[in-house]
Amino acid sequence: MKFADDVFITRILKKNGKVIGALGIDFKKKGSVVFQSKCIILAGGGYSRVYSVSSSRDFENYGEGVALAYDAGAELADMEMVQFHPSGMVWPKKAIGILATEAIRGEGGMLFNVNNDRFLELYDPERMELGPRDEVARAIYNEIASGRGTKHGGVWLDVTHLPRERVLKRLPKMHQQFKELAGVDITKERMEVAPTAHYSMGGVKTDLLFFTKGEPTEQIWYYDLSDIKVTKKKPLTLDKFDEFFRLLPERADSERSWTETIEQIKAKNYDLKAVNPNRKEVKDERTPAEVLDIIEAKGKEVAEAIARLRELIGNQRAP
Repeated sequence: MKFADDVFITRILKKNGKVIGALGIDFKKKGSVVFQSKCIILAGGGYSRVYSVSSSRDFENYGEGVALAYDAGAELADMEMVQFHPSGMVWPKKAIGILATEAIRGEGGMLFNVNNDRFLELYDPERMELGPRDEVARAIYNEIASGRGTKHGGVWLDVTHLPRERVLKRLPKMHQQFKELAGVDITKERMEVAPTAHYSMGGVKTDLLFFTKGEPTEQIWYYDLSDIKVTKKKPLTLDKFDEFFRLLPERADSERSWTETIEQIKAKNYDLKAVNPNRKEVKDERTPAEVLDIIEAKGKEVAEAIARLRELIGNQRAP
């Protein structure tokens, strides 16, 4: 897989209704660049940055990917569905949009408007600050829109009633964040927060196979890469990712690849989990007695290891 850094895609190219590539701007070369391809996978993020206050970084999530798809003729769905985090910082300017974790309210943090009213009593008297994210965010917004917001357009999030030791132990990152960015010691002062655009729930409309329209291919290719081990101790690093794609060409015409038609996938209710039908199963021809011998031998090894550990622990005990 080749990566093209410092390139901004401006248009998906089509011919006779089919995708043939993409047009972009190469910032290093200061010119346009064309990529040819038979298909395009969009991974351009959401569009929460279209709001003035967003948890996204300044340079991302302006909806470019969605706009590219729409311009190419794809359908969009649920664009109005945007999730707002209830508590993003509103001051100072450099900190606007940085989230104040919901764990603050989970630890007993309380919300107040500028009149010092614990206003959630009017919206959700049973759950109060522990209500669902959307309801808490809506309540905060309503207080601000009704003129009961703070100077910088937020509400107060308060943990000053909690023991200082508890705040420092349970919310150390938040204590550091507000101290460094706003000069606020949250064990002594309130935090100023407001709803912040967080997740884009809508976007490009696809079918269950993630195609934008219809079924542009009659079959799906599968590649058996089970010999490339990925575990918690050996995660999918960039080198491992490159190895995946490096092995694809040499396996394309081997028994380590196969195809399934769209109809076969539909029959499986779009279950894309696949097992290589060409894989040869290795039959275990050991007898039950041989298996028991192996278990017994392993059991002796474990017993010896435990005895050795007990001996080491015993030697390390204080007199």
